[in-house]
Amino acid sequence: MPEFRAVTERDGEVTRADLLGAPAVVGFFSGTCGPCLEQAPDFVKAVADYPGGRERVLAVVKGSGPVVAELRTLLEPVARVTMEGAGAGADSTAEAFGIVVWPSFVDIGADGRIADRPSAGELVIPTAAR
Repeated sequence: MPEFRAVTERDGEVTRADLLGAPAVVGFFSGTCGPCLEQAPDFVKAVADYPGGRERVLAVVKGSGPVVAELRTLLEPVARVTMEGAGAGADSTAEAFGIVVWPSFVDIGADGRIADRPSAGELVIPTAAR
């Protein structure tokens, strides 16, 4: 997992160090992406009972406007949500993870290694703490 620094309005700063030590998942969404809007409910359903709760789930939402606000409202109950402007550039979490396809999902192992990049419906929720 790359080094990154994301700031959430509700939960403050989230960094690589915050996601180490137990499995985690990061979802990347854009307000201008039709599949993002379609798959966001599947993501919410998949991570609703994630071991460690929303502290182990990060959602990165790119863009601005009412659709982005809707995504944030949907995601915040199950994830720490960070908002990034459409032109966030080199300091963005999406850039740090090398995201070029939206939506994207990243499963991260307890050791910080990226375990998989599944679709929302293929997210594997660790069974140890279910």
